[in-house]
Amino acid sequence: AVLCFNKWDAIEKDNKTFDQLVADTRHNFMETKHIPILSISALTGQRIHTVLEAALEVKENMTKRLPPAEMKDAFFSWIREKPHPFQPGREVRFLGIKQTNAFHPHFVFFCINPEHVAASYRRFLTNKFQETYTFLGCPVVFEFKPIARSSGRGGGKSSGGNGSVEEEFEG
Repeated sequence: AVLCFNKWDAIEKDNKTFDQLVADTRHNFMETKHIPILSISALTGQRIHTVLEAALEVKENMTKRLPPAEMKDAFFSWIREKPHPFQPGREVRFLGIKQTNAFHPHFVFFCINPEHVAASYRRFLTNKFQETYTFLGCPVVFEFKPIARSSGRGGGKSSGGNGSVEEEFEG
C-alpha cells in the first residue's frame, strides 16, 4: 500500500503542513505506521513520479526473503530483550521461526500456547521486523503455531508434522 494525498496544489500550506498531516494520519490510523505517505497533484503532475517509485519499492519489499540464520538470531535477541508478558497458566514460550514462501512477508512462529500471544506482543514483533528489515508498505503476516510433537505411541508423528521440530523450523 502507498497512501497519496491528492490535490496538494489546492491547499494552503507551509513547510510543516505535510509533516503535520503525516503525523496526524499515523496517530489517528495506526495501520498507516509502516506505509509510505506521499503528497501529489494529479492536476499539475506534482510528484506523480514518486507514486510509481514508491509502488516499485513496496513490490520489492513484498518478495524480500530474510536469511534464516540472521532472522532467527534477531528474533531470539528481541524476545530475550523483551519476553512475552507472563500470564499464569498461559505462558507463551517461543521455540522457533521461519519465513514461508508466500507472495507477501509471512512468518510462522513456533511456540507453546500460541492462542495466548498478546496483541501488544504482536505489535512489538511487527515493529521490530519493520525497524530491522523495512517491509514498508507490505502486509507482514504472523502466524503462531504449536510445535508438532511425536504422539508417543510407536514413535509416529502427529498429523501436523512432516518431520522433526528442526525440519519444521527449516521449512
